[in-house]
Amino acid sequence: RPVRALRVRHHLALLAGQPLLQHVHARAARARTLDRLIIATDDERIREAAAAFGAEVVMTAPDAPSGSDRIVEAVGHLDFEIVVNIQGDEPFIDPAGIDDCVEALREAPDAAVATLIERIATAEDLLDPNVVKVVNDDHHNALYFSRSIIPYPRDYESADGEMDVDLALQKLVFFKHIGLYAWRRDALMRFASMPPSFLEMTEKLEQLRLLQAGGRIRVIETTGRSLGVDTPEDLAAAERWLAEGGSESA
Repeated sequence: RPVRALRVRHHLALLAGQPLLQHVHARAARARTLDRLIIATDDERIREAAAAFGAEVVMTAPDAPSGSDRIVEAVGHLDFEIVVNIQGDEPFIDPAGIDDCVEALREAPDAAVATLIERIATAEDLLDPNVVKVVNDDHHNALYFSRSIIPYPRDYESADGEMDVDLALQKLVFFKHIGLYAWRRDALMRFASMPPSFLEMTEKLEQLRLLQAGGRIRVIETTGRSLGVDTPEDLAAAERWLAEGGSESA
């Protein structure tokens, strides 16, 4: 499967001499709210790489429809209050952000999930479909996630239909989603029992399954810069960021 093969390759791509996944694992291990850290995978190459740096690994079936479904298979038999799904392509994930999500979920009994968002600062991010955008209500709950620009800045569209993206960024606030979910256990189990939804399949965003079913996702804005790695260009940018001292290496 080409998409899965690409995902495996960039989880194992080297950043500062270490697999991307190792950076994610090392930063997540610094979160004070996590009691146990497990890498769930269906790929033997990832299992071998994770075992090499001492991570606990659980093998799952290759046909999980989403990352959250894979998490349920890996840890659904364990007794826990909250489980955090950290994606393997966030090498600079902030440990404090993980803790913020766990604490926000504990403080919001009406929320099924808590996740991180960050202000979009560049036109490149705003236009990139690999950068997932999110809009929120006045109570810090997600209204929708999309690979498209949301909200669409109609007032900054010229007569010929071209958008002045730089001006829109100056005048408006846009948010991107950071690849982390803190789930309440019962909500995660319900989510796994639902079939993939129309919106989820259309945008290829698993969180839309929960929103379409009426679930509530609490969002927490982080001020620390993140840098997800989805493309070779992202990996090169991560190398430059480390070289410039933008974030300590894991």
